Amino acid sequence: MKKKLLNLDERIAHDIRMKIESGICSAGELLPGERELSLLYGVQRGTVRSALQRLVDEGLVTVKSRCGYLVCPPRYVIDVGKIMDFEDRAVEKDFAWDDVFIREERLTKETANKMQLNVGLYVLSLQRCGVVSEERVCMERWMIPKERLDGKKLSGYEKMHAYLAVLGCRPVYMNQLMDIVYATREEAELLQKKALAPLIQLRGYAYDLSGAFFHYYECLMKPEKFEFTADDNVYKEVRG
Repeated sequence: MKKKLLNLDERIAHDIRMKIESGICSAGELLPGERELSLLYGVQRGTVRSALQRLVDEGLVTVKSRCGYLVCPPRYVIDVGKIMDFEDRAVEKDFAWDDVFIREERLTKETANKMQLNVGLYVLSLQRCGVVSEERVCMERWMIPKERLDGKKLSGYEKMHAYLAVLGCRPVYMNQLMDIVYATREEAELLQKKALAPLIQLRGYAYDLSGAFFHYYECLMKPEKFEFTADDNVYKEVRG
């Protein structure tokens, strides 16, 4: 069987991909410009642009305004079998929170039905965006019944489960669901994506030892930035 011959842009993308995966081009490094690459590979700039777009689509490279093409950090591996895994890894990988918004609200019928909670429940609602290398990669929403906190205040800049444990509030079980959703206009703006761009949604319902509801959690993630596992022993980075 004959091997499929790669197009020029595919060959250039493959070459740059190998340099990224081998560490020759490291995370945060600025790739040579389109003109320089076109001279290096002896092709038109349009071919180089097509090759670079392939790498952007794969999540290996990102475009930074007025700078060029930057090598992306490795993807995060999220263990969906752990309650605290995402936040723990976030801190390990120079992860920061911004655009934090906390408010008290009473659940309407629409919101309560969507989140499978009781209508009229008073909750503290937290929304925040996760940032890596100046790029927003995810958005979290938390809803915690006000009575659970017993007057204690939330901080939107902490590892949330660890912070709740310090307050004496600790869930022990979480039912998590994963889905593909499409960004609303607000979500797209916050995550610097186009409206209706596909996102990975991880949402969960946490419970205490007695089986009573503890909090609702939702995270919207850029699919090119994350990979998922259910193996408790996986703590590693991979590239796409």
